[in-house]
Amino acid sequence: MREANRKRSGGIRLESLSEAYRKIAPYLNIGYVMTTSVVVFTFLGYYVDKKWETRPWFTIVGAVVGLVVGFYQFFKIVLGQQKQKENPRS
Repeated sequence: MREANRKRSGGIRLESLSEAYRKIAPYLNIGYVMTTSVVVFTFLGYYVDKKWETRPWFTIVGAVVGLVVGFYQFFKIVLGQQKQKENPRS
């Protein structure tokens, strides 16, 4: 049975493929986290600018805050995964 699966998958073991997906799973979210933080904070800055008529200052501040939050989340994910690799039992 395994031999048939190996032949159908082009010689790649399905177990190794699933293991690879399991290893990269935490990193697949990073793009969405960064994009969402920048878009949300920029929109909030735009909304405040529109309400208080202070264009473009709060939009710029919102974009910068979004970048900072996005990079913070990026490093939190990456460094958290590195700690788990170093100490897998905790």
